[in-house]
Amino acid sequence: MPMMDSDFRSELDRRLDLYEDPASEEGVLDPLPWRDLGITLAVLAVLSLALLAWCFL
Repeated sequence: MPMMDSDFRSELDRRLDLYEDPASEEGVLDPLPWRDLGITLAVLAVLSLALLAWCFL
């Protein structure tokens, strides 16, 4: 198993500390932008309608 470099290890430790500290203001990952959520919901709706149309038409 290859050894981790020091930058990777320090970033991993930082993220694990954030994950384990619920009082921290900073999250492990950046929040997903609202635009991405909107696009995801729109694509899901269009694909669902397409599948329904394909099944019943």
